[in-house]
Amino acid sequence: MNKISIVIPTWNEKGNVQLLIERIDRALKPKKIAYEIIIVDDHSTDRTQKKHFP
Repeated sequence: MNKISIVIPTWNEKGNVQLLIERIDRALKPKKIAYEIIIVDDHSTDRTQKKHFP
């Protein structure tokens, strides 16, 4: 089984990160690719780092 790590740099992306994660999941799950997502926040002021993800 393939496995990948995805690193996502963020800065004030509160409204976009969850959508991106959902799109990644929809793309990789059907192909049975195991993955991890690492989000690196650069001191966002819009509470990006506080967002709860599924």
